[in-house]
Amino acid sequence: MSFYNLVYNQDPPERRDGYFRQALIVCPDRATSDLFFRYIQDQLELSEKAHFKELRRLSPQIWTWAGKNNTYEIEYACEAVNLGYAKGRRQHLEKLQGRVFMRSLANANTLTIGPAILPRLEDLADHISGNVFCIRNQRVPDRYWLKPDVTNNNPGKKPVQPSNDQRSRFKIEVSKQHQPGTLMVEDDDVRMFLVHDNVDYLIKKAKDGRLTTNEGDEPFVFRFGRLLNGGFLSEYASDKQKYIWYTPGDEKSSLSGEIWELC
Repeated sequence: MSFYNLVYNQDPPERRDGYFRQALIVCPDRATSDLFFRYIQDQLELSEKAHFKELRRLSPQIWTWAGKNNTYEIEYACEAVNLGYAKGRRQHLEKLQGRVFMRSLANANTLTIGPAILPRLEDLADHISGNVFCIRNQRVPDRYWLKPDVTNNNPGKKPVQPSNDQRSRFKIEVSKQHQPGTLMVEDDDVRMFLVHDNVDYLIKKAKDGRLTTNEGDEPFVFRFGRLLNGGFLSEYASDKQKYIWYTPGDEKSSLSGEIWELC
């Protein structure tokens, strides 16, 4: 399903009443859209004509940019990416090439005429590294991740489990050093913390694949895309209780778990 971004130049050189420099960027899906933002975020100078000073996220579908010349940087960025000559990580460029489409919008009131082009995301969160999220099942939105038996200054011994009436909060961040405000993309290695009473407890992985905070279990670093594409599932254990399990497999096609989303 196509994913839309409304993008504003926050400091255009000319501004008239009712007119701003804005563009509509369309990608095949949210993962590609997020990767395009992250690509510019990591490499502000994509080409001689696509040189940015900063990007700012307002929501998963709306962001602003400021360019060195504040003219047509965003247009040239799309061109450089689609034609494959943009500077930056080649691995990301190959995933973006030929998949980013842009339409310039002249009048700020254009989007108030006719059907909305930005689909509702309801309470879905922007995937900013270091933010705190709840995790829920995309197809069963009442099913959340819960870390049970948590008390003050004690995260408890029980593994993370699914719940239809309670939820826990988790901080997810890129595991390596990164700039504040970094947008997480699918091939980022991330780590997760249980957040309770303003205390962060590192999530670890038991030998059987269940998620815990227990001492002795190994620190858990995983690809962010595995969370969104079937790398975790809820399944029963021998004690007849359902838990969240990490599933093996490297490629999307080999992941057999459930689809989770951050909110």
